[in-house]
Amino acid sequence: MDGIYFYWIGWGAWVIATFFMAKTKSRMYTAIVILVTIALSITELRIFGYEVSAAFVFSVIIGYFLLSKLAFLKLLYYFITCIILAFAYVSFSLFALYDPVWVIFDYSLMLATTLVVLTLFLVKDQYLRVVSLTVGAIQGEVVYSVVLHSIYYQKPIGTLAFFDMLAIAIIFTYLWYSFELFVEYTDSYFKKKQRKKDVVING
Repeated sequence: MDGIYFYWIGWGAWVIATFFMAKTKSRMYTAIVILVTIALSITELRIFGYEVSAAFVFSVIIGYFLLSKLAFLKLLYYFITCIILAFAYVSFSLFALYDPVWVIFDYSLMLATTLVVLTLFLVKDQYLRVVSLTVGAIQGEVVYSVVLHSIYYQKPIGTLAFFDMLAIAIIFTYLWYSFELFVEYTDSYFKKKQRKKDVVING
């Protein structure tokens, strides 16, 4: 059922943001964005002849707003990053459409994994990973829908299936980020232990 991953992950993220994050403005904004996105997911708009999810439009606004706050050179880099991610999204989706045999696992899972691997390779900061991934996927979804529309097949933009994929991808980035923190902590712990041992030996 489309939307099941999005709703479960979305509500889970909202609970974490609301009850477990430090009481800052960032926590409040995060909780509001998640809640509004979930609320708008059931509403559709008609824009330039396309059926577009209101949650998708909201995500576009938030994504570009967050990118616009970056310094010019950073903005340029992440703009290119988002284009690469969008290209990957469109390429994968078109291959899956015209030759579905090679999609051996769940489509959303494979697409999410592809985008996450590229994001991890191109972006080091976790916050910017989420923003770049979201904007790249959004741009890819728009281009893919326009391409399908040009061959007389109208695909709604920003369906629940899209948000399923995006939610899975974002969770993957946080899992990897948790692994990075674990490795960093373990490395720091053993280095500190080694330094103490060296002090004792050198007396």
